[in-house]
Amino acid sequence: MESYSIEDRIKVIQEHYKNGAKIKNTFRALREHFGRNNRPNETTIELRGADHFSRRTFSDWLLEHRQIDANFSPKIMFSDEAHFTLNGTVNNQNCRIWANENPREYQEQPMHPQKVHHRTFFFENAAGDAVTVNSERYHVMIEDYFLPQLEGMDMDDVYFQQDGATCHTTNVNIHRLQPFFGDRVISRRGNVPWPPRSCDLTPLDFFLWGYLKSKVYVNKPATLQELKSNIIAEINAIEPTMLQNVIENFDHRMDSYSLNRNYQISNI
Repeated sequence: MESYSIEDRIKVIQEHYKNGAKIKNTFRALREHFGRNNRPNETTIELRGADHFSRRTFSDWLLEHRQIDANFSPKIMFSDEAHFTLNGTVNNQNCRIWANENPREYQEQPMHPQKVHHRTFFFENAAGDAVTVNSERYHVMIEDYFLPQLEGMDMDDVYFQQDGATCHTTNVNIHRLQPFFGDRVISRRGNVPWPPRSCDLTPLDFFLWGYLKSKVYVNKPATLQELKSNIIAEINAIEPTMLQNVIENFDHRMDSYSLNRNYQISNI
């Protein structure tokens, strides 16, 4: 099944706005463009009872800052990791399928495909093989790659966001981030708590990883080096206007959540 194009994505966002962020109305409006069976194939992470309070708290905090500074959201530096495999496997939570017929196909996948682990930084060992991100490797990434990239930049009002993975939130890593960002660390155990199980709120999950995976496999990379080169090239090719549109979509998601707080926001 081919991934839908940038034009298709723009069409989805336009209809979502046009239909007042109502998901069912948006689906109906898109039938002519995508076909009648435009039901999404999507997996979301189930929210737990306390998660709703955490999401409301973060939503209120963000809206309060946006009322003071209309240009606040672009000052948040979002972060995340993703696996890219040579066989083109895509995380279900980042994949939505539009088709004229309801897809009923399956595809056998190797149990342990070759992959790279990407965060604009490749987590790999000396042999170039992908490795699991743990606290020590995450700290090395912060110390040797991330913070040096920010030298000379005006970061006085920039916030850094990370999810609640244990490797992100160990004492050594939180304490390394806070001297640089001050009280502007959005994270579990950070100054501003990030709500758990909220990948529907992060631009990297609801947009970037799916977008990149629709691009990097077009020329069917045969080696990990070709795959890594494709990832770097596609990231560098992203236009600032596209990033602005994504942040506007993030703001719209948060506005939608503030109106109806007991649901997860669908990928739009």
